[in-house]
Amino acid sequence: MNALTWDWARLVDQQVPYLWYATKVYQFPFSTTHYTDYPPLNSKV
Repeated sequence: MNALTWDWARLVDQQVPYLWYATKVYQFPFSTTHYTDYPPLNSKV
């Protein structure tokens, strides 16, 4: 049973995307009080 559990965990682990530590380091908190019109209504994006 341990071998089956280990094989299943490796299979699931291959399909889970990793969020690297560096990704979290470069995320900065921001406040929406200064960005009240974002995205702009006339924006085509």
